[in-house]
Amino acid sequence: MNRQEALNSIRENVENENLAKHMLATEAIMCALAGHLGEDEQEWGLAGLLHDIDVELTAGDMSSHSKLGADLARDRGRARR
Repeated sequence: MNRQEALNSIRENVENENLAKHMLATEAIMCALAGHLGEDEQEWGLAGLLHDIDVELTAGDMSSHSKLGADLARDRGRARR
């Protein structure tokens, strides 16, 4: 998944604008941290950008939070092929 696809997924799955802003801020922090540690900034940025993609979909159920997000990302990756 590239950044534009991730942003499209956020538009489709996140209604709360403050949550979307939080996800963008987390992306920026993760990119900076990756650069500082010599890691892949794009990969880390996507992880930060998508880390809460399923919060609204899981209604805050922390036992399923991130599992649904991982499924969404995986399904998007398959659709690209």
